[in-house]
Amino acid sequence: MLSLAICLAAYGLVAAVFAPVALARWTGSGSAPRFELAAWLVAMLTVLGSWAAAAALLVAQTATLSGGSAQVVNACVATVSAAAVGAHGAMIQLGLLTLAVLVVVTLLIGAARVAQNLLRGRRLTHEHALTARLIGQPMPDGTTVLLDTTQQLVYCVPGRPGTIVVTRPARDLLTDAQLRAVLAHERAHLRGRHHTWVALTRALALLLPRMTLFTAGARAVGRLTELCADDAAVRSCDRRHVFDALLRLGTSAPVGPGILAATGGSVTARLARLLEPPSRAQRLHHQLTLAVVLTALILAPIAVTVLATGGLAGCGSTLT
Repeated sequence: MLSLAICLAAYGLVAAVFAPVALARWTGSGSAPRFELAAWLVAMLTVLGSWAAAAALLVAQTATLSGGSAQVVNACVATVSAAAVGAHGAMIQLGLLTLAVLVVVTLLIGAARVAQNLLRGRRLTHEHALTARLIGQPMPDGTTVLLDTTQQLVYCVPGRPGTIVVTRPARDLLTDAQLRAVLAHERAHLRGRHHTWVALTRALALLLPRMTLFTAGARAVGRLTELCADDAAVRSCDRRHVFDALLRLGTSAPVGPGILAATGGSVTARLARLLEPPSRAQRLHHQLTLAVVLTALILAPIAVTVLATGGLAGCGSTLT
């Protein structure tokens, strides 16, 4: 059990260091944004899952060895006695117990902070959606409201139900076809629950600001959700209308956190991609490559578990 915990913790550390370098190369083209988005999310999930599992195993190991407060003392005395004749002393068990407690407490505090940020963001966005519905003019589709402001904005806000907001200057700027393209983009955000992924990864980046996997991952998730929504809009509308709408709205002012605007991400890069989309062969090749990457990301912690359980990984073999 101890060997498995060390192996999982080591795997999480290695993946956290090297995964962002590889993912930045494999997901920079935007040829298959859904696969690229999945790769970043799975990488972050496997790292966090490995560390959480390692912490839980360390706690279970110390509990198994000690079995209670009285047995903790007995185990420590026995370990010290064994150390006197050349075996490992109590410092190893005490060190492991301290490390396990610190890791678990850190994970719990981190999880609480992430949950607090997500709940606060959800409350604010739901209030924003409710306010927009109250003061805005409903449009025929039932999910979009028209607001009288001076800014040219089109954005969506998650809620029950989700709301798409179009300001009157933006409506006046766009043709009917362009407006349909922008609304298709925003509906794709709501259907794909992109707000959840963006909010979660941003919260992790704030919690772990020195870890590139989460900081770069949050930026990549924000960019890739915009590309996913662009692709969804192109599937239901003419590509030229999506391009023209984005070009016209490209100078729109940014909106608040928890809100995904039609002009989110790098507008220049999105326009270039819409103007010269990847070929079918490029998309298929990239999807195949990322499918292999996703499979490796999913199977790697499983393989580590199997090897460590079978005693083949060698993690902490001298401590067990």
